[in-house]
Amino acid sequence: MMSRRWGELFAGDRDAPLAHAVAARVVEFTWVLAQHLDALERHELRWSGTVGYHDSCHMLREFSLSAEPRAVLRSVRDL
Repeated sequence: MMSRRWGELFAGDRDAPLAHAVAARVVEFTWVLAQHLDALERHELRWSGTVGYHDSCHMLREFSLSAEPRAVLRSVRDL
């Protein structure tokens, strides 16, 4: 959410330019992982447990990410 909301949060503040600069460099980590699924699969990650997953509001509403987290989870063997 930083990348989308920090500009609004710091609007009119003396640190607004800094907030915009920082926000421009922030990305959702799950999105980054999804962009590198081939590397994840090469590492042969394993987890022999059970995982529950619930879409987070910020990923769905702010970034429209729903397939990416599932793709990352599918890259983990035995999950």
